Amino acid sequence: MNGGQPSGADLLVLASAHNEALGRSRTAGKNRRAGMRVLLDCLQAAPGGTWQDRWRAAGLEEAADWKTAAGAEGVHTREGVALAAQLLFCHRVIRPGYAWLQRQGFAALAEEMGATTDAADFARVAQAAGERQLAPRTLGNVMLLLARVLVHTGKHLDELTSEDLFEYADVFHERGPGRGAGRASGLHATHMLLRHLGVVHEDPISVGSRQRSRRRSVPDMVDRHDLTSPKVRQLLIAYLTERAPGLDYASLRQIEIRLVGTFWADINRHYPELDTIVLPPGVAHAWKDRIRLLANGTPRRDLPKLFMVVRGFYLDIAEWAAEDPATWGKWVTPSPITNADMRQFAHHKHHQRARMHARIRTLAPALPVLVASVRRHLDEATELLIAAGAVAPGEVFVGADRRWRRRAPIGRRQGRGQPDVCIEPAVDPGDGCQPVNCTLDEEDAFWTWAIVEILRLTGLRIEELMELTHLSIRHYRTADGQLVVLLQVAPSKSDRERVLPVCPELAHALAVVVARVRGEDGKVPTICRYDRLEHELSPPLPFLLQRVRGDQQVPLTGEAIGVLLRRASRRAELCDVDGQSLAFTAHDFRRLFATEAVSAGLPIHIAAKLLGHLDLNTTQAYVAVYPDDVVRHCQDHLARRRTLRPAEEYRPPSEEEWAEFEQHFRRRKMALGDCFRPYGTDCPHEHACVRCPMLRIDPAQIGRLDQIEADTHRLLAEAREHGWEGEAAGLEATLVHIADKRAQAERTQRAALAAPVLIGASRP
Repeated sequence: MNGGQPSGADLLVLASAHNEALGRSRTAGKNRRAGMRVLLDCLQAAPGGTWQDRWRAAGLEEAADWKTAAGAEGVHTREGVALAAQLLFCHRVIRPGYAWLQRQGFAALAEEMGATTDAADFARVAQAAGERQLAPRTLGNVMLLLARVLVHTGKHLDELTSEDLFEYADVFHERGPGRGAGRASGLHATHMLLRHLGVVHEDPISVGSRQRSRRRSVPDMVDRHDLTSPKVRQLLIAYLTERAPGLDYASLRQIEIRLVGTFWADINRHYPELDTIVLPPGVAHAWKDRIRLLANGTPRRDLPKLFMVVRGFYLDIAEWAAEDPATWGKWVTPSPITNADMRQFAHHKHHQRARMHARIRTLAPALPVLVASVRRHLDEATELLIAAGAVAPGEVFVGADRRWRRRAPIGRRQGRGQPDVCIEPAVDPGDGCQPVNCTLDEEDAFWTWAIVEILRLTGLRIEELMELTHLSIRHYRTADGQLVVLLQVAPSKSDRERVLPVCPELAHALAVVVARVRGEDGKVPTICRYDRLEHELSPPLPFLLQRVRGDQQVPLTGEAIGVLLRRASRRAELCDVDGQSLAFTAHDFRRLFATEAVSAGLPIHIAAKLLGHLDLNTTQAYVAVYPDDVVRHCQDHLARRRTLRPAEEYRPPSEEEWAEFEQHFRRRKMALGDCFRPYGTDCPHEHACVRCPMLRIDPAQIGRLDQIEADTHRLLAEAREHGWEGEAAGLEATLVHIADKRAQAERTQRAALAAPVLIGASRP
């Protein structure tokens, strides 16, 4: 053969040696050699300079039954041809395609390569899998995947690159709907093991993220619905292509799902002969009736949006036809969604807002319970982890009012080589107590606490929370030298960047998170985050919400955040007045933040700025305190009053007035802390500072607060002794306020201790 290719005789000799290396019987070897002769006869009849060229020219991969096409007849001959082909694959004489390999199976291919041509490399992979504690099933998927990649590329293990794995994954992605389509089993684990062995270095992003980041083109979006009308298909592609520049990818997909999938694909299934978007009245009415219910029989909640997208499609074509009649004029037709269809949804927004307000009023009393439960669980999980980590495996200890025995770790390992701390009950108490992975439990408890704290104190959207980075923490120094911590929120839904002031509690939470995720070099690791809506990977950034999985730092996903919040809600045993269980979502904290801020006196337009709303009506819809008409009348009253007041009242302040304004804030220093009474207001509590919500306690004055509490207890005892019931009631109320002030001071003290960490964590 040309090009140094082995001859047919050489391959027959190779078959005998290969069979001996496998330790198979002479009968098996004879069967393989017989199959080799049949296969070689087929290939030699095809044109080509190499066996690979002849394999392609023979068209065996395209044949419905490749063994029959190769000339194999009878059970033993067909088995021998398959064994012969497998031998040629192992020795890289023939390099078949991925799709054909997957269809044919060749389940023993990896085993045969691991015993002959690639024994040393497969042994290295098995050893690495043992070090990474991979499950046997996962290891089997890895070996089969590697075998396919090696025989297709003709490479050896150390020659593989990440691009070889991407090429393999592309075949599964392009196969379309069907069993096993779009998913290559063992792909991520293979990539991880190759990195562990030092084979690949250049790509720290997982292969799965690379595959998920693929964006479909507009024709691909439309073609996945298998439309029968070529003309309507071209129209839908042209329409979506026209809309695409003004939309992000997530919005474009939503329009495609509703317009092509829910609207036209449904009509196409019932009326496949329809070749125009002009719908007869009966067709349109039948579609509207079908679409009101989902497949499970429940009413469709997004029906207004669906009707709006379909109506917009017809109206857009009519508008564009005036500018480009050659392209769009022939498609102009009345919309099947009439004005009467849209009027039925006039009350929909009001009902939706009422449901949202009812949910917020239900969740508001449960928020303090959830916060306390999350904090308590973190403390308990941390104490149990410390207690379990202090004993050796097999020893018994007491933690969480129970006797435990530490056992050898199972499952995953932390990225820095530290095994998980696992425990089990020392005795069977009969109460259903299960073994506990203390490391994982403490990690989940910490991130649950951090997520709840950040969400309730900022009102961030979930995508904004996931996009917080170390660079989001900024510092601003005022004119009088005070250092103010700010949180910079990246643009998201409204495409507007905003900056939030950081309160002491939030500063403490951010500082603890930064300290948690810092690496051994003192820096927050930079990682890439996959945006499942936009189907793209971010550049490497120091995201705050990240944790170790395997040997990689990975960001927390929206799904993981949702799971943690649901678990926290169940753990807190939150229930409504009727006994129904309550569960918080990430967006609930945003609505609660808006409601609490406005009810505390924050102007609603400032709340809109903090929430990143472009329209004040959106913020009003979030606030479950004031009815719309009250807010509207107040705003109208303020607008009328401004028009009636003299223009001189809106002049810029003079230097004396500005100095008086600044002096007000300089005089806020009190014995117990700082008074945050608004400018131009009198003290409403007659300087009873302990009972005033405007007083922020200085942690250094906790001792003075203890003295006040002791004096109050003494006065309370005296009042009770003399029967001064009114005085006693007032003193009891004072003690309640003192306890609240002490808790506030302790939170501020914890934030102050963490402040150096936070200040050093971010560059201004």
